[in-house]
Amino acid sequence: QWLARGPEYTLFLAGSDAVLKMNKITPAKRDSADPKELRPTISSSVMRMSLIGARTPEQTTGEDLQSGKANYFTGNDPAKWQHNVPMYGKVHMQGVYPGVDLKYYGRRGELEYDFVVAPGADASAIKLRFDGAKPTLAANGDLVLPVEGGPEVRFNKPVVYQTVDGARQPVEGGF
Repeated sequence: QWLARGPEYTLFLAGSDAVLKMNKITPAKRDSADPKELRPTISSSVMRMSLIGARTPEQTTGEDLQSGKANYFTGNDPAKWQHNVPMYGKVHMQGVYPGVDLKYYGRRGELEYDFVVAPGADASAIKLRFDGAKPTLAANGDLVLPVEGGPEVRFNKPVVYQTVDGARQPVEGGF
């Protein structure tokens, strides 16, 4: 449903899942006599983050419309080509759990996500599962995900707060 690309990753968002494909690019060996070594090589690894017990979002929308457009000319059938596809800075998934929305966005070149919990909603319903990585908790509260056959992905310790009279008030929380 949603796609984000960078030089070393592709992110797919569908339903309540996020699939991250990471690419490791090995530069070509310019002085090699072997033609295969004259081209860069790319190896990939994949990690899926699933929301356990989540429901299909009530609505998924793009936010923060970007100025560019994307075009996809895949295959030989022009009827299947896509023109002027809008690009967004955020994806908002409403109601992934009762009273809980999920927002994905990029910040300083990194993927981030926020769970937005409505007053009175149960934040303990939020549960994550990772396929393709075995999560561990770092001493500082970060979630460390060594991806099978790939790099380590790190999710910073969550910043949890509630807004009271227009000001952020910290709330204790973590993975």
